Formats: sequence, structure tokens, C-alpha cells
Amino acid sequence: MNSMYEFGLAEAIREEPLEWLLKISPIFGSHGLGIHGMGYYLKALELIIAEALPDEIKEAASRLPMNNPTLIADFYDMLFNQVPIFKFLPVQETDPYFFSVLALCQSENTQGVGRYVLDMIGNNLLPGKQLLVTMIQSLAFSFQLNSKHSYYLQNIYVKVESEKDLETVKREIGPLLSQMRITTIAVQNARDILRVDHLNPEQKRIMIMENIRLLVQKREAEGPAQIFNEFHKSLEKIITEQTINKVKEKLVPYVSRYPSTFDRYIFYELQKLTGLMPSQFIAKRDARHLKRIVTHYYLFKKNLCDDMEHNPTGRHIYTKLLKGFVTEGTKTIPTMGILTLLNLIEKNEIVDETHIFKAVQSLLPNIQIESGSVIIERSAVNERFIYLEVSKMDKSSFSFEELQKIRDNIYKEIRLRIQGIMNPIFMPRNEEEVIKNILMLSREIRLVSDLPEVMISFYKQTPTALTFTVLLVRINTKQSIPFDTLIERLSSHVKVVESEKKLLGKLRKKHIKEALILTLETDKKQYLRKDYSIDFYAARSHLFQNLVKVFGELRDFNGGMITKQNEALHELKKQLLAANIQNDFIVDQFYYSLSPRHLRTLIPESILTKATLVLFELLEYAFDEKPCFFKSQIIDNHLLITVGAINPSIKEYLQPILDKTDFDTLEVMTAHVTILDTTCLTYVFYPNFKDRFDEILKAFMHQIRLWSDVISRGITL
Repeated sequence: MNSMYEFGLAEAIREEPLEWLLKISPIFGSHGLGIHGMGYYLKALELIIAEALPDEIKEAASRLPMNNPTLIADFYDMLFNQVPIFKFLPVQETDPYFFSVLALCQSENTQGVGRYVLDMIGNNLLPGKQLLVTMIQSLAFSFQLNSKHSYYLQNIYVKVESEKDLETVKREIGPLLSQMRITTIAVQNARDILRVDHLNPEQKRIMIMENIRLLVQKREAEGPAQIFNEFHKSLEKIITEQTINKVKEKLVPYVSRYPSTFDRYIFYELQKLTGLMPSQFIAKRDARHLKRIVTHYYLFKKNLCDDMEHNPTGRHIYTKLLKGFVTEGTKTIPTMGILTLLNLIEKNEIVDETHIFKAVQSLLPNIQIESGSVIIERSAVNERFIYLEVSKMDKSSFSFEELQKIRDNIYKEIRLRIQGIMNPIFMPRNEEEVIKNILMLSREIRLVSDLPEVMISFYKQTPTALTFTVLLVRINTKQSIPFDTLIERLSSHVKVVESEKKLLGKLRKKHIKEALILTLETDKKQYLRKDYSIDFYAARSHLFQNLVKVFGELRDFNGGMITKQNEALHELKKQLLAANIQNDFIVDQFYYSLSPRHLRTLIPESILTKATLVLFELLEYAFDEKPCFFKSQIIDNHLLITVGAINPSIKEYLQPILDKTDFDTLEVMTAHVTILDTTCLTYVFYPNFKDRFDEILKAFMHQIRLWSDVISRGITL
């Protein structure tokens, strides 16, 4: 200080005090002065600084004794306490119109202020217009006579289109510069607070918000809400950058210690994932939690690539539960993150956060998705990465038992919910077929006392609805309510798209036969199953029940078997519920795979229930020990055999047993269904073959041994 001061004193003999005090040097060192033209550049910036300083600073400089180091140090402290300084300077007030905006602030903890100034002036100064920045002057520097503090200067030159725009700028620039100054101070103070290690995140947040409150109180007339919003945006960016840097620091040891598992490509994955994360998401999570997301994603992706190389047609799903928390005000809410990476086998498959949430919700009903916690990565066509966080409705913690239940079942639930997109069918209604069916229904009514006949046929589906064609034929008696009146009574859940009435003649030349043709539409959301396929039978059944409520008792011409099957299925689900099994999706798949179809309603209830229970036992079987599940039992003189395997070729080995034996297809019931990549086969032999049960069992066991031998030798089937 003394040597520099003595040098400056000699210089001050020839210069004004302010010019002497404002001499600057770039902070990258004295060697920067050797850059071509740097001296002229520094001189220009010194003049800009002099013009931007408040009048009290200039006056203090003019009265400053040049031979007093203490007062000179006080001058620089006074200047330091004045920054940040934002100043507007008209450059040219004739066409072309220019103005400049200068920003002078501390260089420490104000990173990004240059981009902030450009964004605020270029995009926010004139509403609806983006201003052209024609030149930028900037430098990080310190004063030659006082290197205690370092500063950053940026001066931008902006062009406007007209004198009117320039007048608008002059009118609006004052409040905007005040807002920018407050935001810059708040960001700088926030960065100071965030560097304090002994404070927890909530304490830091409280200190930061108190700091903002005090700043805004000083300038309430200038729009505190807008200042708050601007500051929050800036603060989120600060915390985001700081958190990402901490994550990088935590990843470095992994790369050095486990080079075979983690390579430098993990930093690319970090950049990609954090680019998908909203700033608010990163700001609310600590670096350790983000590190866990990145490392698991990286490891899962490596494993998925290996699995798809060895088994490109198989389904591969990786999941990880990550306990965490988010802060709302003074409350800390426990959360559970669900990280999922899976492959898409078909081009029309869809998986997003809704499917994952529904899978978890089926295991833990009282949960909700945390706002802003969803991250989806879709860069690979045949892969999907999904991360979301859930919390309980009552904000309580997740118990060990709840987490274990999710870990044990999440794979199955996600696997069942992968949705396939089906192309809509364009199928105009065949009027000839409609007339033919109406005449068929008309012939069924031979007596006045006969019930009205109804035929319900699927017509089409849209993204939101199912549409059915309904044909109804009845005898019009004196007590009959007009069709128009009845149509108005249909449930609000059923929309009448089109209606048409036809007269069909008279029964015994006395009683009028009439037909009603309806096109009815119903919301399909309530009929979606776990995998987002549509339960057509449920939709049709509800529609028929709605018609019965309005038109009275009806005879379902083409739904008698459907009704019987629904009754049998409903009774089966009641029996399973008593056994504490409730999985309608799997039960439906199994029931509707039973063949021949007409036996579904004739098979004894005890056999059907037992066959379904064994199916669930099969789905829990560990195929690592043995490649095949086999179970046989005799129930009510029926032989029930259940076989399961991961390799679907088992079915080809068992089919010859049925082909080579003179079984009547009416006396053997089979079911083949694939659930969670497991081939499930069920065979029910009726009592007629009781004397051949031993022969049948030996044949099954022989074929299974042949298949197992081929599998054990690694022969591709």
C-alpha cells in the first residue's frame, strides 16, 4: 500500500484526485497490461466509472488530502459500501437512438450479474419488444491504490427504434434499475449465507428470507412482489449451481476408486439429468440425494444395456426407492422417491409418471405425487427413465413394512401397467346389418307378453369414449311410455349421440311392433384396467343395466353368455377375496383364457377357485431353483394340473399329450396365460377320465422331464 501510495502521490501532482483514485488494474494480474490496447481500454472504463459514481463520492474525492493513506482507505471503503451501482446514460438522442446501462458491483458472490443485466434490459425494459444490445464493455478489476476489494463492471449499449421508445425507456428505467440493485444485493447476501457450513438448510432459508424482507421494506413503493419474484428466480439459479457442483465433488471419488464401475461418462449423465430437473427441484434437495439419483440411473442404464444385448425381446425393469424429504415453510415432509428405468419392447408402448404412480398407489393407497418432483428422460427410443416422489396424505413417515411391501411388488405392478396404444378403427355402421338384426329381434317376439329384445354391439372408440349401437324391439301397448320420454331418462354417464325409430308392422294384425336404434357413448376412463386396456365386458354390462333401469326388464339377445360369465367371474372374485386375494387384473386374464369358452359357466365353483389359487402360488414360485412349476390334485373327481415356466416352450412339449390321446374337447378344460413373463398352463380333466388319471399324470411328468433335460443342456428351443 505504501509503495503504491508513494507512486500514486507523484502521479497525483499531474492529475485530478478522482482520476488518480480511479486508476484500475485487471484482477488477472499485471501481465494483462501488456495486452495490445489494454491501456486505452482501462482508461475508457475509468472514465465510465467516474461518470457513474454518485455525487457524494465525487465530492469526497475532490476534498481528499492526497498525502493521507488512512483517509484514502476510508474513501475506498465508502465506495465499496455504495455498490452495486446501476446507472442509465443516454448516448444518442437522435436517430439512431442509443442508451447505455452501467452495472458496478463486487466481483465476489455476484457471478451471473452480466447475464442478468442483459436479460432484464434486453427482454423486460420495453414490454413486447426485445432490444438490440450493440456493444458490451466489461472487466473484473481492482483499484491500483487499494487492492483490498475487487469489482466487476459491465456497460452495455442498447439501440431503440424510435424517439418514443427512448422516452418510454427513460420513464421505466428508474424502477427497473432499483429492482435490479435490490435483487443483486439479495443474491450476494444469499450466497454469503449459503457458504456457512454450520447452518442447516432451513436456518439458511429463514436468514435469506429475512434478508429479502428487510431489503424490500426499504423500497416497498417499487413493487415488492416483483422484486420477490425476480429474487426467487436468481436464488434458485444460485442454489442449483452450488448443489450441482457439490454433486460433482461427491462423484469424483467414485470415478477414482471404482474405475471399472464408474467412468467419466457419469458426469455427462449428471449434466443430462440436471438439465431435465427444474431449478426448484434441485434447490429443495440436498447434494447427497441428487447424487443417489444420478449414480443409480447410471448403474441401471449400464445394466439395461447389457440385458438388452443378451435378451433384446425381454422386459427389463429396474427400480429403486429413495427416502428423502421436502420443506414447506417450517415443516419437513417425508417423501419417497421412485426411480424407474425400463425398456420398451413395442413401438406403441407408453409409460409415464401416471403408470408408476398408479403402481405404487395400488400398494399404498394414501399417497400423492409431490408437486414438481417428476423427471422423465426420453432421449432413447426404446428406453424410459422416470423419477417421481410421493408423500403420504397425512404427511407421516413411511414405515419399514410399507417400504418392504413396495420393494417386493413394484416390479409386478409396473409390468402390468405398461400401456399399448391401439389405432382407432374406422368402421361406418352397416345399415343392411342393422335392418337384418332388427328383423331377427322382431321374430323373437311372438306374444304380447314377451319381453322387449335388445342387442348391444360395439361401434367405435375415441380417445375418451366408447360408442355402442343399441337395437331395441318391443310391442307398443297402451301402457308403453314413448321412446322419446324414456331416452331422456338415461343416465348422465351415457350420452345419446343418435336415435332413430322404426315401425315393424303388427303382431296378429293388432299390436304394433316398434324398434329403436340408439348410438350411445360412455366415458371409457372408468373401464381402464391396470395395463390401460379397456374392460369391454364391464362397459357393456353397465350399459345394459342402465337400459334396464329406463326401459324395464329386457332380454339381452346377444349377451346371455356374457351375463352368465360375468356372474361366474363375480362369484369367483368373492371366493378369492375370502382367501385374501384381490387382483382383478390377473383373475380376469386367467378366467377369460379358459377354453372351451362355453365351459367357463359350467365348471364347478370349487375347481375354478382352486385353479386360481394355484395360479397365484405359481406366480410366487422361484424359478432359480427349478425351471418348472408342477402341481396336480384331485378335487371333486376332477384332475387339476398346473404347470408354469419362464421359457414358453413348455407348452409345445405338453400339447402332444392332448393331441395323441382321444380326449373329448368337451371334457377337458385348458387355460394358457402369460403373466409377468411367466407361462402359466392349467388343465382340468373331468370325471369321465377318472380311470386314466394316473396315465395322464405320468405323461405330463415324462414330457416335463424331457423339456427340463433340454433346458439344462442349454439347447435353444
